[in-house]
Parts: sequence; C-alpha cells; structure tokens
Amino acid sequence: MSDTNTLSLLDDLIAFGDLKVWSVLVTLFGDMASAEGTYIAGPTLTLIAQEIGIKPEALRVALHRLRKDGWLITDKNGRTSRHRLSPSARTETLKAAGHIYAAEVPPAKGWSVVIPDPVTTDIPAEWLPVGPSAFLARDPSDDRGALVGTLSQGAVPAWVAARLVRPEITMRYRALHGLLSGYPVPSDDRSPLARLTLRLLVLHHWRRTALQHPADAAALMGPDWSGALCRKLVHAWLTALPKPDLQTLT
Repeated sequence: MSDTNTLSLLDDLIAFGDLKVWSVLVTLFGDMASAEGTYIAGPTLTLIAQEIGIKPEALRVALHRLRKDGWLITDKNGRTSRHRLSPSARTETLKAAGHIYAAEVPPAKGWSVVIPDPVTTDIPAEWLPVGPSAFLARDPSDDRGALVGTLSQGAVPAWVAARLVRPEITMRYRALHGLLSGYPVPSDDRSPLARLTLRLLVLHHWRRTALQHPADAAALMGPDWSGALCRKLVHAWLTALPKPDLQTLT
C-alpha cells in the first residue's frame, strides 16, 4: 500500500464514527496490554495518540476518567508514567476476547426455543429474548420448567434476527465491511507505529460494534449476515497487521 493510500485509509478510519478517546484507550490496552504485568509507558501512549490526532489534553482527560472508573492504574518508573489495566478491567477484557478475536462465528447448533412458565420471573441472563415470553437458549439443561423445543435451522427468521441484533448494528457492520473492502488487505511493509495505528482503529471500530449485541447472537444470524462477513475481513486485517513490540515505537 502506498503512502497516499495509507493516509487515505487512516483518514477514513478516523472519520468512521465518533472516536471517543477513553474508548480508544480501552481498545488499545485490551489489545496490547491485557497480559498480567504488562503496561504502556507514557511516552509511547503519547506517540500513539499523536498518530491518531488525539490532543494531549484529551488524552489526559481520558486517562483521568479511566483511572477514576477503576479501569487503569498508573504508577511511576523514575519520571516516566506507566499505565496498566486494573485486575477487574483485565478480567472483563479477557472475558470479551473470544467474541472480539474469533476468526469465525461458531455454528448454530444445540439451540432451543424456550417459553417459560408465565409466573416465572427468574430468567437466566444467558437466554436471549426474542419476544414478550419467548427466548433462545443454548443447551438449556436448567429449563426452569419451561416449554423447550429444538431450533432446527441454522439461521433464525428476519424478525427474530432483528430482536437479537438491532438493525442499526447490522448496518454498521455493513459500513465497516464496505470501508475495509475499499482497500487491499495491507502487507507488512510499514513502520511499527503505522501498523499499530491501523490495527488499533480497525479493531476499535470492530470491537465497538461487536459488543453492541450478545456474543451468542452472532451464531444465529447465518453465514451471509453482514456481521459474519465483517468478522472474516477484520480478522484478515488483524492477521496482516500483527501486534508490534511497543519498544520499537519510540
């Protein structure tokens, strides 16, 4: 990819939706510093932010918010600040990792339609509501006395799909797929900083979209769903843009 194309792609990724700085940092730390004991040094973080066009004041405000929310911990190594995920943030990050980084959607097998007893109020959180008194559940061994029927088809009808994943999220998947499809999957011929910047923005837009619906819902949408197609393309980009060693950025 030429330098001109790289800049055009970078501009398009920056313009694709509102880039909230704190949310971009959540993506960055989740991708580059999720292992216990890892951190991102202040100068490195500033360099990455500058590449995306994040102003120093906006970066400071975002860091303050994430520390206040208990997401980040900052300490000092001499005069250099070091930022890392808190234990609870690391737990949440790892919990979502399978949904974010999986190359393919799992097959829609073992799902059931569940209609609980009308007087029941204790509905398991993992059951996916598709109507006032109807749910989809994967292998509901504890059916709470509900009426359970096997879901025999791979993809659910459109009206059910719209309840599992809001139409605007499906449209966002389609838009991100369209953006990335307009450029060739990059080859590894750019600097570590440029590679990380593209990786971060692609991953950020994907993560923000994927986390807008239950992870299990993706299995029920069918292979031609825009989310499934976008997942494959995003994974190809992330493979082509492997994580750089942060020490090589400065």
